[in-house]
Amino acid sequence: MIPAKLSAAFKDSFAYDTIKDRLPTIYSKTVDHIYRQKSVHCDDPEKCEDLKLIVGRLSEQRYRLQTNKPLLPCRHRKQSVDERNCLWDRAMEGASKEYPNGEILPFEASWLLVECHMYRSIWEAVNESKHLQHLDPFLCQKQESYLFSQQLIMEIGEYLTSAIRDKKNSKSNLNSLLHLSLWGNQFDLSISAGETNKSHDSFIDKLRYNDKYILCDHSDKVIDMILDKADGSRVIDIILDNAGVELFSDLCLSHYLIECNFAHSIRLHVKCIPWFVSDATKYDLLWTLDEMEKSENETLINLSRIWRGFIDSEIWNIIEDEFWTSPFEYSKMSLVSPQLYKSLSQSSLVIFKGDLNYRKLVGDRQWTLDTPLDVAVQGFHPAPFVTLRTLKADLCCELYNIDIESLDDDWMISGRYAVIQ
Repeated sequence: MIPAKLSAAFKDSFAYDTIKDRLPTIYSKTVDHIYRQKSVHCDDPEKCEDLKLIVGRLSEQRYRLQTNKPLLPCRHRKQSVDERNCLWDRAMEGASKEYPNGEILPFEASWLLVECHMYRSIWEAVNESKHLQHLDPFLCQKQESYLFSQQLIMEIGEYLTSAIRDKKNSKSNLNSLLHLSLWGNQFDLSISAGETNKSHDSFIDKLRYNDKYILCDHSDKVIDMILDKADGSRVIDIILDNAGVELFSDLCLSHYLIECNFAHSIRLHVKCIPWFVSDATKYDLLWTLDEMEKSENETLINLSRIWRGFIDSEIWNIIEDEFWTSPFEYSKMSLVSPQLYKSLSQSSLVIFKGDLNYRKLVGDRQWTLDTPLDVAVQGFHPAPFVTLRTLKADLCCELYNIDIESLDDDWMISGRYAVIQ
């Protein structure tokens, strides 16, 4: 029997807390950020009017969310009926059939749908403007996160450089870079905040200390899969999560896979619109390379040039697909986005990053902790895959012999614990 989806209908759940408190706060912070754009566009009356309209729409959407008004159908620019819009129309039409009168209420519907709809509505409010369609309301937060973490980023870059020279320990170095990729979205908080890391030994020691919080670690299997028949003819897909330190860590892992001939091509999947505040877009990735090139650190400058070469020569391919910003769980991919599923099926390994990808993999459902991941993904298996996830939602699968009583009370949502599955 397939369990119910996570929903704010369950008032003792993290979904309820998120929709009641966290999502309205994100709306408010987004409005504040857009207000600050007035100083940039104050000399252009039409852009100022656009900002007022965007703020008005976001304020209305926040009110509708807080008062449990039905989710509105997606709005499309008249000239734009693309795959992104069609996917959302299909999702909303399908969801409406599950509820009385076809009304999708935030505190009764699927948490995944409601949360994705909020970010879609933020994008719509901006996209419907006359002059500011390309405004990213989360851009400053993403860029500040990267700039705040410069010391850590330099240290990770230097570790990558030393790992590439250390040919004898490729398996150990690959393991470290895989774990770097896992913990990337925590480094600015749990490793570097308030102190400067100057040695690789100190950094790796802290990485290993964090690893005791990995509740399910299949990294040995992943590494063996990568090393097996590593003849440089492989394609590896990485479904990226956050910009900032995490993105930089993912690019370091991608570099190492190419440099050691473990793959001949990496496909980096980014979001095509601003998404879940910190998710990486193509612009964020290219901006990161720009910032590295402007750095005074020679390691970052050299890496930026190498990475641009990877992109120019299509060793790295940056992929934008509307499916990643739809509310569909991944078990539906073969039906609603068959071209993407076919593309992933040609991959030697697919690496899913972060909590949202995990939620979509397992359908955002209330699986028991001992449910095998193969069961929870409900037939989604285009290619061998691994998910690198820090836990930030109250669901998890394939946890065996775990002493729950020994874990923190908020172990499922704090981001302190992780899985490599």
